[in-house]
Amino acid sequence: MKKLNYFSSVKFLSKYIYPYRKHFIRFYIGWFFDMLLSVMMPIMLGVLVDAIVHRQDMELFLRISFIFVIMSIFSCILYFLIYAQHQHLMSMYVFSIQKDVFKHTHNLKASELSGSKSGDLVTIIQQYTRECMMFVIRNVIHMINNIISLILITVYLFIINPWIGIFILVAAPLSVFINTKYGNRIREYSNNERESYGTYAGYIFEVFTAVKDLRLLCAQKRVFKKFNNYHESIFKVKEKSALSAVTATNIMNGAKLTVQISIFTLAAYFVAQNAMTIGLLTIIVAYFAMLSERMSRLSESYLDAQSRVGFIQRIYDIINMPTEDDWPGRENINISRRRPVRRAEAAYCHSTDLS
Repeated sequence: MKKLNYFSSVKFLSKYIYPYRKHFIRFYIGWFFDMLLSVMMPIMLGVLVDAIVHRQDMELFLRISFIFVIMSIFSCILYFLIYAQHQHLMSMYVFSIQKDVFKHTHNLKASELSGSKSGDLVTIIQQYTRECMMFVIRNVIHMINNIISLILITVYLFIINPWIGIFILVAAPLSVFINTKYGNRIREYSNNERESYGTYAGYIFEVFTAVKDLRLLCAQKRVFKKFNNYHESIFKVKEKSALSAVTATNIMNGAKLTVQISIFTLAAYFVAQNAMTIGLLTIIVAYFAMLSERMSRLSESYLDAQSRVGFIQRIYDIINMPTEDDWPGRENINISRRRPVRRAEAAYCHSTDLS
C-alpha cells in the first residue's frame, strides 16, 4: 500500500475538495483578509499613539479611529461568514468522505472484513474523517497564511529599524525552539492519550456488540478487569501529560519574558536616542508577539500535519482495500468435491432423541 506524505495527502483529498472548491475558496479568502487585518491592526494602533503623543493632531486621531472601528466591524462580519462556510464544509465535505468509506467498507472482501475490528472502523468513519477537515483548515490554509504573515511582519520590522529586525529574527526562532522542544513532549503524551482512548473506545464497542456471548461464557469478571486496566492506563497518561504541560508552560513563559525584556531594553535605547517613537515601539512589541506566535503555529502545524497524515493514511488504506467488485464474475469457482458426511460420523453436543 502506498505511504502518504503531506503533498500526497493533499492530492488524495483533492477529489473530495473539488466539488466544494467554491466554498473552500471563500473560506480561504475570509481567513486571508483576517490575516491582513491582524497585521494592519498594530500599525493602526501605533499611528494612533503617535498622533496623540507626538503630533497632538486630533483630526488625524479621529480619522484613524474611524478606520480602526470600520476594520473591527469588518472583522466581526468576516468571522460570521468564515464560520458559516466552516459549518457547511464540516457537514458536506466530511460527509462525502464518510459516505465513500462506508460504501467501500460494505464491498470489502470477506477476508479483509473479517480481519477488521468494528471499533476501528467506527473510529475511522466518525473521527478520522473529521481530521481530514482539520488537515485542510489548519495544515493547509492556516499554514499558507502564517507564512505570508511572517514575510509581511519581517519586512515591516526591517523597514522600522534593521537592528530591531535582526534581533527579533534571532530571538523569535529561539523562543519557538524552546516552545517546540517542550511542546513535542506534551504532544507525545497527548498522542498516547488519544491512542489509549481510541483502543479503549474500540474495546467497549466490541464488548457491547458481544455482551450476550460474554454472559454465556461467564466472562464478566475478566471484561471488568480489562475495563479497569484501560482506565488506569488512560489516567496515568493524563497525569504525565498534565505535569509535563505545567512544567513546559512555566519554562516557555520564562523564556518569552526574557526575550521581551531584551527587546524592551533595546527599544528603550532607541527611544532615548530619539530614533524611535512610542508608536513604533508599540508596533515592535506587538509584532514580536505575533512573530513568535506565527512561528510557533507554523511548527505546531507541521507536527500536527504529520499526525493527521497518519489518520488520512488509514482512510486511504481502507478505500484502496480489495473489494468483491474486483472479481469480474467470469472465472471458474473451483470447489473440491468430497464424499458426504455420514450420520454415524457426526457427533452432537445435545440429545438427538426426538421420542
